[in-house]
Amino acid sequence: MTCLACNIYHESRGQPELGQLAVAMVTVNRLRSPNFPKTICNVVWEKGIDYRTGRMVAQFSWTLDDRPDVVLEPAAWESAKSIAARALATLASSPVAIPDPSAGALYFHADYVTPDWSEDPALRLATRIGNHLFYRRSKDAPPVALAALPRVMASNPVPSTPMDPDLLQHPAHAAVQRGAKLISLSRSGPGGFLETKVHEGMRTRIILVRREP
Repeated sequence: MTCLACNIYHESRGQPELGQLAVAMVTVNRLRSPNFPKTICNVVWEKGIDYRTGRMVAQFSWTLDDRPDVVLEPAAWESAKSIAARALATLASSPVAIPDPSAGALYFHADYVTPDWSEDPALRLATRIGNHLFYRRSKDAPPVALAALPRVMASNPVPSTPMDPDLLQHPAHAAVQRGAKLISLSRSGPGGFLETKVHEGMRTRIILVRREP
């Protein structure tokens, strides 16, 4: 439970509770998969050599970031332990059934990065919670339109339609016309865009705009 709670705490303590549970279930889903180690602690601390660079890499970045793995937020740690217990209950001899908010995912990443593995054609986007995107490895799982996924915690409002009139003069409009899904708009003032995120294929693009006064 400590290994799982550490993973929840270091990977997702700033996320909604549902997002933290999703991270816990990714760890548990890996334990159930034949492609990952057979204990929770080994799943969390799994490392290997990147054949492209020859460098050591970790499955979860906090386990290889050269920073002390100490708890600085006691309330978040207590929450992580409680969530870990709920996730582990699904592995008991008489398992407790709880919904898997990750939708069976084995991988996740924050929406402000696009790791190389996220473009693996064998992966399918399963869901989005907070600023984490969750992926499952299943050729039978249909792709999910990112804009259609529930966003549990959003810092920016999501327009109700990609054809927001404001977009007509915005660089993101061309991407939307090509079929990209609009994720968010950040405004510095009425109509003054600072950042726009759109999703095309398996990649999230950020378009930065500086509007002259």
